Amino acid sequence: MSELPSETAAAELARVMPVATLQLDSPALRLAAEHVPWDTESLGVPVAQVRHIEIHDRTAADAEMPRLLAWFATQGIELAACRLDHARLLESAALERVGFRFIEMVYAMAVDLPRPLPAMDVTRGVHWRRACEADLDELQQLAADAFATGRWNIDWSVGQSLGGRRYADWVVRSLADPKHEVLCAVVDGQTAGLFIIEPAADGSVYW
Repeated sequence: MSELPSETAAAELARVMPVATLQLDSPALRLAAEHVPWDTESLGVPVAQVRHIEIHDRTAADAEMPRLLAWFATQGIELAACRLDHARLLESAALERVGFRFIEMVYAMAVDLPRPLPAMDVTRGVHWRRACEADLDELQQLAADAFATGRWNIDWSVGQSLGGRRYADWVVRSLADPKHEVLCAVVDGQTAGLFIIEPAADGSVYW
């Protein structure tokens, strides 16, 4: 992955590659993996993600994990990603034993406030608005540069060039997807940041 593929070649790869999935469901291991066409297009190589993994018997699960590697080989996958809850250390270790080298742990923060906090104007000078097509160039550049410690840029096998492209493409796809909202942070008339959210039917927001 050291050579940056052309956007045309990457898009063609994503178009012709089937969206394949893998499901493993046994008393020891529940696992779901899938091809990710948008990351395949951004990175220029076949990309998959382990969407879910749950281990109930470490020894028996280790014996089943080669089925995941066989599926990667059959699909020609060159890069596989996985995001895990920060408490899933057993699953993280199992993935490391089959060759995963960089696993992003997702920390679900919860705050219990015993009393109301005093009112503070923490957004003075910052104005938020919905992004539009005219903002794309600026927001793509912001996204490409902003995630220096993001999970794609910090992975040595991906690097800044491909990682930056992936984050820039994320903005484009999110703006075109009615399920997402792309917001611009504006300070003194200049775009200073972005925020992408996915509102849910129950009123919660994924970000």
